[in-house]
Amino acid sequence: MSVTYNPDDPLYTDVDDVSREIGRVFDICHGCRVCFNLCPSFTDLFNSIDARDGRVGELTSEERDRVVEECYQCKLCALRCPYVPPHEWLLDFPKLMLRAAIQKRVSSPPPLKVRLADSVMSRTDISGRVATAFSDLINPVVEARGGLLRKVMQGASGIASQRLLPPYAKRRFSTWFRRDHVMSQSVAKSAGEENVSGESTGGGSAREESVVGEGVRGESTGGGNVREENVSSLAGSVALFPTCFVEYMDPEIGKDLVGVFEHAGISCTLPAGTQCCGAPWLHSGHIDQFRKAATKNIGALRDSAMNGTTIVVPQATCAYVMRKDYPALLDSPDAKIVADSIRDPMEYLLGLRKNAKSAFEGIFPRLSGDGGEIIYHVSCHTQAQGIGLKARDLLAAIGFNVKLVNKCAGIDGTWGYKSHNYALAKKVAQPMKMAIEDAESREVCGDCHLANYAILEETGLRSMHPIQIVARAYDIRPNSI
Repeated sequence: MSVTYNPDDPLYTDVDDVSREIGRVFDICHGCRVCFNLCPSFTDLFNSIDARDGRVGELTSEERDRVVEECYQCKLCALRCPYVPPHEWLLDFPKLMLRAAIQKRVSSPPPLKVRLADSVMSRTDISGRVATAFSDLINPVVEARGGLLRKVMQGASGIASQRLLPPYAKRRFSTWFRRDHVMSQSVAKSAGEENVSGESTGGGSAREESVVGEGVRGESTGGGNVREENVSSLAGSVALFPTCFVEYMDPEIGKDLVGVFEHAGISCTLPAGTQCCGAPWLHSGHIDQFRKAATKNIGALRDSAMNGTTIVVPQATCAYVMRKDYPALLDSPDAKIVADSIRDPMEYLLGLRKNAKSAFEGIFPRLSGDGGEIIYHVSCHTQAQGIGLKARDLLAAIGFNVKLVNKCAGIDGTWGYKSHNYALAKKVAQPMKMAIEDAESREVCGDCHLANYAILEETGLRSMHPIQIVARAYDIRPNSI
């Protein structure tokens, strides 16, 4: 028996070794049970063990497989577990479940239909490019839940025909950024050079360089004058990793992110050559394809990271994968360099507020009166990153009354999208649904686009990204920058 989570270790996919390690871990979990109410994996694990009066060794292969298949890699058990490294027992339940899923795929390849569905679901860049180019034709199919075409789509992709899916944008975020936004910045630069009086086109007083590539840093649209010497302390630059959801489905999130950051004096770049983070490949057990995707992204982002530029990732699942799975599953020093540079957008803004509070509050003054009550859904992969609840803290700091809903949406990567998991995913999402419906506020936000659409499906309430809440609170319109 070996405790290995390194895919290059010959024992990683050894059937007997994996089986023995599963037995060891299940026995420890049986004696602890701190995760008894986290997910279906633990419910079924403990029920099966209890049916045998605690004899873990008597579990059938079908019962073990069910525990593995029901693990949707939320990572929350690893946060609770008292036996994770550096404890001598070296227990990491989600990593073991991933290892078991990969081992099963290697030793017993699934049917061709399943392999094709995994391939379709995981090639998000190909499907995204096609779908945005033909969005007028694709979106009616996507939105026809339960219809014939969605059932055909389910057969080809494995995505549940009843699952509410985000429609595709007519124009990709990168297209907007490289054409419209860069052009608007050039116009702003020219206007700044010609404005001999030094008056900013944004309505406040600012030096020429305040307009060029760093957003308007004069008078805040949220109210209050900002002294230039204070604002200049926030000047900086970030590289954006937009994620598939922002790139192909909801570019408005990316536009709002750019608008808010450049309003604060933080210029934004969009590195060339990035692609999907690889999460769909990883979550379906295709470790080789995942590593290829990760290696390409690391190559595209390495220079930014090496230059000390923060890489901002506005999607919790993608940020987790890049922060945690890249360095864990790739034998590459560059993976660690890139991982250490990753930040959530609200995490980055809260860091600005901490390091230059007077400057930040000049640009983002506390909202007059109360910003109102807003529900913040805490996604699993936000928690798993170990960064705290930065969106809650920032929204509260600028004047919102934030109510937390910390219940799983039942999506977690691609698990909740798959047709054979749909009924169970809906069951997992019910506590979240009830918590949101019991709250007084009808305004909801969350860091995870996957979870946000589950919220819409379950409650009918459209959940926004927290950066969009900030943009609207201060009337920041990225297209006008």
